[in-house]
Amino acid sequence: MVAAISIDPLASLPPAALVDAATLGAHYGVSGSTIYRRRCYKPDTLPKAIKLGNRVRWRVADVIDFDERHAATPDATENAEYKKASKGNHEGVAA
Repeated sequence: MVAAISIDPLASLPPAALVDAATLGAHYGVSGSTIYRRRCYKPDTLPKAIKLGNRVRWRVADVIDFDERHAATPDATENAEYKKASKGNHEGVAA
């Protein structure tokens, strides 16, 4: 059995570096699309973003600070709560 090696994409970057949604998603183990959805619908689950023209970036220092403040909440629980809230209740709806 081969163990999966997980390398944090932010580990080699300086604190002032800016990362895109794909890199932030790799850090959290989700896709870039999920990062954009969370930014719109669950902004409290992500660090504060920086808008540069029509682009959105996150400062590495802000991501590290956010992670340290929210270390008590495991990602799996957060992801499950997000999915549960986004599905809604469709019981009793005729197809």
